[in-house]
Amino acid sequence: MVRCTVKKPQSPQWNTQLTVPLVDRTYPMEELIGKGRVVRGYLGVLIGDVDADMADALGLDKAYGAMVQEVVKGEAAEKAGVKAGDVVLEVNGEKIEDASHLQRLIAGIDPGE
Repeated sequence: MVRCTVKKPQSPQWNTQLTVPLVDRTYPMEELIGKGRVVRGYLGVLIGDVDADMADALGLDKAYGAMVQEVVKGEAAEKAGVKAGDVVLEVNGEKIEDASHLQRLIAGIDPGE
């Protein structure tokens, strides 16, 4: 992890901290060296987090997963029958915590797998 703190020079009270997983910064370089290009998995969906109300309506014990908000025409998700309103709870046996987790997981899967 790379942890950064940004401070506004005019106001010492104002600052923000962000944490960037180091693997996200080194993986593309390794892929470029190994394959000569960066390839990312892509489903063709717009997604959002599942909130507590959605989780309750779905009968989930807690809010997790990613709600499909829109399916891009002609892409893999449409071809697989994914519809707006579907909720992705798991990929390859790994529980999906939220929309950003799904994005990172899918990006790490080679297209066609």
